[in-house]
Amino acid sequence: DRNKEKAVELLRESAEEGNVFAMRSLCSLPEFESPAFWKEMGAMAGDALSQINLGIAFQFEVGIIKNDRKAFEW
Repeated sequence: DRNKEKAVELLRESAEEGNVFAMRSLCSLPEFESPAFWKEMGAMAGDALSQINLGIAFQFEVGIIKNDRKAFEW
Protein backbone atom coordinates (compact mmCIF):
# COMPACT_ATOMS: atom_id res chain seq x y z
CA ASP A 1 0.00 0.00 0.00
CA ARG A 2 1.37 3.37 -1.05
CA ASN A 3 0.36 5.18 2.15
CA LYS A 4 2.06 2.59 4.34
CA GLU A 5 5.25 2.85 2.28
CA LYS A 6 5.20 6.64 2.65
CA ALA A 7 4.63 6.33 6.41
CA VAL A 8 7.58 3.95 6.71
CA GLU A 9 9.73 6.33 4.68
CA LEU A 10 8.87 9.21 7.02
CA LEU A 11 9.47 7.05 10.10
CA ARG A 12 12.86 5.98 8.72
CA GLU A 13 13.87 9.60 8.10
CA SER A 14 12.82 10.55 11.60
CA ALA A 15 14.65 7.56 13.11
CA GLU A 16 17.80 8.45 11.20
CA GLU A 17 17.60 11.91 12.78
CA GLY A 18 17.58 10.30 16.23
CA ASN A 19 13.88 10.05 17.06
CA VAL A 20 13.66 7.00 19.36
CA PHE A 21 9.87 6.78 19.05
CA ALA A 22 10.33 6.33 15.30
CA MET A 23 13.02 3.71 15.94
CA ARG A 24 10.64 1.76 18.19
CA SER A 25 7.87 2.09 15.61
CA LEU A 26 10.11 0.65 12.88
CA CYS A 27 10.76 -2.39 15.11
CA SER A 28 7.11 -3.35 14.70
CA LEU A 29 7.35 -3.34 10.88
CA PRO A 30 9.60 -6.31 10.03
CA GLU A 31 8.23 -6.48 6.48
CA PHE A 32 9.84 -3.10 5.80
CA GLU A 33 12.70 -2.82 8.25
CA SER A 34 15.20 -4.77 10.33
CA PRO A 35 13.72 -4.80 13.86
CA ALA A 36 17.04 -5.86 15.41
CA PHE A 37 18.85 -2.90 13.86
CA TRP A 38 16.35 -0.35 15.14
CA LYS A 39 16.16 -1.96 18.60
CA GLU A 40 19.92 -1.60 18.88
CA MET A 41 19.93 1.96 17.55
CA GLY A 42 17.26 2.98 20.07
CA ALA A 43 19.13 1.27 22.90
CA MET A 44 22.39 2.95 21.95
CA ALA A 45 20.55 6.30 21.85
CA GLY A 46 19.75 5.79 25.54
CA ASP A 47 16.06 4.90 25.25
CA ALA A 48 15.23 2.74 28.30
CA LEU A 49 12.39 0.84 26.61
CA SER A 50 14.60 0.02 23.64
CA GLN A 51 17.32 -1.18 26.01
CA ILE A 52 14.89 -3.50 27.79
CA ASN A 53 13.51 -4.80 24.49
CA LEU A 54 16.99 -5.41 23.13
CA GLY A 55 17.98 -7.35 26.25
CA ILE A 56 14.84 -9.48 25.97
CA ALA A 57 15.52 -10.06 22.27
CA PHE A 58 19.03 -11.32 23.06
CA GLN A 59 17.81 -13.46 25.95
CA PHE A 60 14.95 -15.16 24.10
CA GLU A 61 16.39 -15.06 20.56
CA VAL A 62 13.77 -12.73 19.12
CA GLY A 63 15.09 -11.69 15.72
CA ILE A 64 18.65 -11.79 17.08
CA ILE A 65 20.99 -14.69 17.80
CA LYS A 66 20.74 -15.62 21.47
CA ASN A 67 23.50 -14.02 23.51
CA ASP A 68 23.18 -14.19 27.30
CA ARG A 69 26.11 -11.82 27.87
CA LYS A 70 24.55 -9.09 25.71
CA ALA A 71 21.13 -9.78 27.22
CA PHE A 72 22.58 -9.11 30.66
CA GLU A 73 24.38 -5.97 29.47
CA TRP A 74 21.21 -4.42 28.10
